[in-house]
Amino acid sequence: MELSETYQSSDRLRLTSIFTGWLAFVLGASVLVGWLLDVEILLRPIPGSVAMNPTTALCFMLCAIGVLRHPSALARWSVGVAFVICAIKLVLWIMDSSFSIDRILFASKLDFDMYRGLNNRMAPNTAIAFVLSSGAMLYYPQSKKGRLPELLALLATVLGTLSLIGYGYRVPEFYGVLKHFPMAVHTAVGFVLLGVAILAFGKDGPLVSTILSKGTGGLIARWLLPLAILLPIGLGAIRLYGERQGIYSSVFGLMLLVVVIIIIFCLIIWRVAAYANQHDLKLKEYADKLAELNTDLEAQVRSRTVALERQTRMLELKLKELTDYKYALDQGTIVAITDQKGIILHVNDNFCRISGYAEEELLGRDHRVINSGHHPKEFMRDLWRTIASGKVWRGIIRNKSKKGGYYWVDTTIIPFLNEEGKPVKYMAIRSDLTDLKDTSQQLADSEARFRYTLDNMMEGAQMIDKEFRYVYLNDAVLKHGKYGREEMVGRTMMECYPGIEQTEVFKLIEKSMGQPEGTNHHIENHFQYPDGTSAWFELSVQRVPEGVFVLSIDVTDRKKAENELRELNRSLEKMVDQRTAQLQASNQELESFSYSVSHDLRAPLRAINGFSEMLEKQYTQTLDDNAKRLLGIIKSNALTMGKLIDDLLEFSRTGRKEVRNSQVSMQEVVENILSDLKQEYPEGGTKITLGKLPVSKCDPQLMRHVWGNLISNAFKYSSKKENPEITIWAEDTENEILYHIKDNGAGFNMEYADKLFGVFQRLHSTSEFQGTGVGLAIVNRIVNKHGGRVWAEAEVGKGATFHFSLPKNPNLNPEYHEQEDSRTAVGGG
Repeated sequence: MELSETYQSSDRLRLTSIFTGWLAFVLGASVLVGWLLDVEILLRPIPGSVAMNPTTALCFMLCAIGVLRHPSALARWSVGVAFVICAIKLVLWIMDSSFSIDRILFASKLDFDMYRGLNNRMAPNTAIAFVLSSGAMLYYPQSKKGRLPELLALLATVLGTLSLIGYGYRVPEFYGVLKHFPMAVHTAVGFVLLGVAILAFGKDGPLVSTILSKGTGGLIARWLLPLAILLPIGLGAIRLYGERQGIYSSVFGLMLLVVVIIIIFCLIIWRVAAYANQHDLKLKEYADKLAELNTDLEAQVRSRTVALERQTRMLELKLKELTDYKYALDQGTIVAITDQKGIILHVNDNFCRISGYAEEELLGRDHRVINSGHHPKEFMRDLWRTIASGKVWRGIIRNKSKKGGYYWVDTTIIPFLNEEGKPVKYMAIRSDLTDLKDTSQQLADSEARFRYTLDNMMEGAQMIDKEFRYVYLNDAVLKHGKYGREEMVGRTMMECYPGIEQTEVFKLIEKSMGQPEGTNHHIENHFQYPDGTSAWFELSVQRVPEGVFVLSIDVTDRKKAENELRELNRSLEKMVDQRTAQLQASNQELESFSYSVSHDLRAPLRAINGFSEMLEKQYTQTLDDNAKRLLGIIKSNALTMGKLIDDLLEFSRTGRKEVRNSQVSMQEVVENILSDLKQEYPEGGTKITLGKLPVSKCDPQLMRHVWGNLISNAFKYSSKKENPEITIWAEDTENEILYHIKDNGAGFNMEYADKLFGVFQRLHSTSEFQGTGVGLAIVNRIVNKHGGRVWAEAEVGKGATFHFSLPKNPNLNPEYHEQEDSRTAVGGG
């Protein structure tokens, strides 16, 4: 009831705003017509008074449009134009400018009135009232509580009201400024109308909302405000009239006015007090009745609460059950609800997911949005006839998604019927069959491709049923059997090949018939053709539901090649035996050579060295300096020759020594070697950077030779640098471990790197660096025996980096093949 009254009050205010707005618009338009047609009554309702300026009339029309079309863009623009015009008028008036914006319309007629002594310019108070009115309308959308716009509209209304009072009382100061800029009487009426219109459509302001409230304060305000405005105006007019007519003096008129106001206000106060008392009595009566009703209501509430709690529990259980049903339905199916015309009212998440549409894109549209056009019109008509008759429809439908793809759904449409048995809604429950449909199509395509493959494959393929009858044969098996398809398909094996029952192939096929599906057997068969020729076939027999499937490959050429290969192997075995005997003899000769080098060559060297020492001791006084120098060269070369023999024997023994792998701590090996070499190079101050070296599976003694040769070379070739540096580190890769030794020494030219790991190959003279040229060859042989690789990178004068690798699993490299070509080792990196 209260809400309805609020709506009625709001409608009345809106009608009031529209009505007064139209009156203001008609007022402005009639004045413009009066200026256009020289209708004096429209220009001056009071003969001889000031007329309404044409620009003032235009501003009334613009502001009225703002009221009537609020809150459109046209309303804002029209009000804004009125605001600008009047603001400019005020500025020009303050600046006392000769330019008059209020002369933009009917300037000649305005000049004629000025000639007659009639000032028809827009009065400053008129411009102020327009600025206040248009400002109120412009600010209303931004105002949350409406206080400032309501105040501005109220001030404009007061200006119009004061002008009307001034005309009624004949007091020019009320409707003019210093008596020289009077406001026309119908201009004052226009501002009252415009102010009422603005206050009515801006009903959220504190003044209007208080007056229109349904409470006692609003009722009293609606009683008193008209009296507060009209009563003083009326009494003042009566007093002035009596004084001007000489009925009574001004003092008597004033006293009469005071007495009448006192009497009237006492009556009003008495009436308001009586109303308040009556209202309080009714409130007390209502409170007593309410207390009685509350007592009865509490008893009813208690009884109803118990019943409602019981019903609530039952409803909660039912709601939980329905929620579970809905959850299960939403999780497993695609659900949509439409009205009787097919307009979608509800869809679940699965519907949106499979169709590709958002929920807001589907609601309010019919199911044609997902129609694929796949089904004929009769199919869809039958569907609608079924559900329109109140029956459930079931079937499979192909729909179209938003992106243009298609999907298949198993659909059940259930009508919801009203009391008359007519459908009011339809629920469609669908299950996605797209994958099943795609799988069926893929199976059909796969079967076609499989048959095409069987028909065109080079291997023979045949299907034999449980009665040993040929069901399928491809071209290859027909070629193998030397029969035509019409001669074999539909006939049994025994009919095509008499006596085949005694063969191993038939027994294997017969055995496969009695075994589970998927059982496989393989056999090589020497097939004898009826014409006396023969061939070898490799057969694969598999148990299938229809019987057996036999795949045959003609291996006749392979059998011939195997026989030839066996003959070749026999001849190769004889050659291997011969070469083995020759290698054993060569090894024995190599052992004899090593013994000869170890003993026969060392004896002359020891004699040369001994006799040189005897000459040096016994004939020191008689030998001149040149003879002593030559004798020193002989001793040095003899020692070098001995070292060469030792290195050559070490190289030979390394090649014959068996590798005994174990887990070796490379960190410990390198640290021991560095400790020994630092004693040999104590004054060098070599900077050593040693990284973390992983444990590797290798021969510890042989690997000490590798590290010893590489690290001693790094010390030797960097010893002549001012700040020698050596860096040792490792890298752990997937299949091997890489070790690196870097120095900043003499380096070498990479053009000669292919000679680096050869025996007696040196890239520096013995005068520069001592050595025999065998150490790196030993390193290469040891690393290769471990299945690794070794290489180097260098630059002359900037040092060298040697790398070698060891496999993580040496068992994967059981055979050792020594790299005779050192370029292979060098290029291995």
